[in-house]
Amino acid sequence: MSSAQNNLQVGRKLVVRGRACAVLNQIHTDTGERLIQFMADDDHSVFRLSQADFNAAYNEGAVVWSDHLAHAADKLAEFDEPVGAPSSPRYFSRNVRRWFCEQFDACPVSKSDASLMAWASSIAPQCPDQPLACPSPGAIRDWLRSRGMPGKRRPKYMGDRLVPCASPRLAPEIEQSLSTAAEPFWSDRRVTVKDVFATVAVDVHEMNRVRTSRGLPELKRPGLSTIRRRLTRHADYDRTRSRQGAKVAKMFKPLRAGVEPTRILETVIIDSTIVDCHVIDDVNFVPVGRPWLTVAIDVYSRCILAAHLSFTPPSLETAMATLRQVCTEKSSLAAKYPNIPHVWPAFGVPETVLVDNSWEQSGGSFRDACADVGIAVKWAPVKTPEYKGVGERFFKTLNTGCIHKLAGSVPMPPEQLRKHGIDPQADAVLLLSELDELIYHYVVEIYGRNYHSGIRAVPEDAWRRNEKLYGISYASDLRSLNLSLSKLAGTFTLDRAGIQYLDLTYRSDDVFDLLNDLLPLAPKRGKRAGTVDVKVKYWPEDISKISVWNDVRKTYVTLDCTQQLYTRNLSEHLHKKATQFAIDAGLKFSTEVERCEALVAFNAKIRSFVTHRLIGNRRQSQRLLQTEAASVASATARATQDFNERNIVPIETVANRVDARAMKGPVRASAGRGPKKVSRPVITDRQAAETAQDSSLAGTDWIALIDEVESAGADQ
Repeated sequence: MSSAQNNLQVGRKLVVRGRACAVLNQIHTDTGERLIQFMADDDHSVFRLSQADFNAAYNEGAVVWSDHLAHAADKLAEFDEPVGAPSSPRYFSRNVRRWFCEQFDACPVSKSDASLMAWASSIAPQCPDQPLACPSPGAIRDWLRSRGMPGKRRPKYMGDRLVPCASPRLAPEIEQSLSTAAEPFWSDRRVTVKDVFATVAVDVHEMNRVRTSRGLPELKRPGLSTIRRRLTRHADYDRTRSRQGAKVAKMFKPLRAGVEPTRILETVIIDSTIVDCHVIDDVNFVPVGRPWLTVAIDVYSRCILAAHLSFTPPSLETAMATLRQVCTEKSSLAAKYPNIPHVWPAFGVPETVLVDNSWEQSGGSFRDACADVGIAVKWAPVKTPEYKGVGERFFKTLNTGCIHKLAGSVPMPPEQLRKHGIDPQADAVLLLSELDELIYHYVVEIYGRNYHSGIRAVPEDAWRRNEKLYGISYASDLRSLNLSLSKLAGTFTLDRAGIQYLDLTYRSDDVFDLLNDLLPLAPKRGKRAGTVDVKVKYWPEDISKISVWNDVRKTYVTLDCTQQLYTRNLSEHLHKKATQFAIDAGLKFSTEVERCEALVAFNAKIRSFVTHRLIGNRRQSQRLLQTEAASVASATARATQDFNERNIVPIETVANRVDARAMKGPVRASAGRGPKKVSRPVITDRQAAETAQDSSLAGTDWIALIDEVESAGADQ
């Protein structure tokens, strides 16, 4: 892909804030500001936008580049691509169409029937997806004409435009059984394919027994050859090494040198590391451990394009969140941190991203999402950190120049920390939000504006000089890009109440437009009146909103959660943990306030796991707590003594009360030893704290309680 595909070049067609126009010219004023002239398509009027205004519209998703290669029937992969290939030989998947087109673009032949038939028959056995039949010459000519152009054969152009959707070959229950049965196969070479087949066969037999008792049709058991093909297809480097050893797994290792780009945004490295610093939770002010940092680095200029800080380990969600930040202009961060004088200039759509060869980032979701926006994905060889040495070197620079200077940092291995008596968790004084600001400050002010020996230039200066030559590649539709880099939740039922997902309700005024468009075309049989099935996407790092696919208008509609107070900036992981904690604790809740109470209780459970006291004012807070607890305990002791003097209840009854743990009653005389002195109540720090936290005891009027008991006895 050319780096200037979405540049503001003269004549480029696009839509700015709903107005179709074309780039007319670019003007540089005396003050250094750049103005962009556009000509509207409807009335041929000319209007101007400054670079800052255009970037603001781009960040809002109000700038959409026209795509003359797209088709009206094109959809995203999850809306028309079945999990398994259907039984019809005339069906061809996206990958098959794209593979044949790319093979023809690489080595073109004559487009006559005889030439195309011979060419397709010779290369069809090499197709990774193994089509059920060889495509006809007419189909190949149609693909070459209507499915993009050489160098731009994207998955979104390869969708099925005529054949209806088909059901997957294996049921989801069998897929899950096969995945579980295959785990010992990859870790133990003594487990054979027949062993996996036998395990799956037993599971399917048990499933069918249950389904028969419920009146459901039986599931078709997969054959031995199907099991063997599935295992062979997933035999990657890690699994082969675990089963057969590193010597056999060498066949997966490519012999490559490091990447050497020639311009900005040609190659971007995405890498993650755990930060060498313990931080404090912004809400509860307790040490919560070491967060993960995922960064994206432009290899040519060494500029940092994104820095995503979270407690989520490297996964598909963190990679997509980082990639969204790469493509977004950084003016919002400048407004968030006004004390940092300079701006973060680096952003844009990269041509290629280089990521770790892990299962999360090598899966189909990440690969297809990147391909739909024109981003190629490359995977670094396993256990070759030198291949991504640019990222590893930045982490070392960040630790030396920033992280290891902070309180709570981990500047040496754990055994050396113990030897020197250093406890990073006890020394933690930095909030997670403060660490995020410090990393942003270091990237913009220190790293980006200092000489880099690797490129023999200043990263920010190298970026700006190369930007003038090649420009910045904008996303054709930033809103669609953000949705493409989100997570597919599945199919859900939409009605006038909205959508129920993750035990939450999502709805807005746009529900009326969705129902108005989708209900007339929705199937009626077997469906409740006024309901329609829709596809839903969401962002795992923020579940306060979801996106619903409008199949009539071919666009997404955003629905907000009805409980914004609870879900604002709440991740899916934390929501599930809080919900499970409430279920385990026997808390049944449905309102937003009760959900917030469950979240507070969950945070209290987290605090109970932390043995260290609060930072900064720990000692002062502890003294105040002990003083208040001692006052309550003293009042409780006086009331108890008065209670005993009136002889309303025996001493044994008082000892059995809930508050007996905070009191020491009078000791009776022992035989042969004479009377002992009545000791004052001994209140420990822990008992005082528990007494202070028990509102039912702290707020009790003991004198009034005694009078009430006396009145009850008189009535009897």
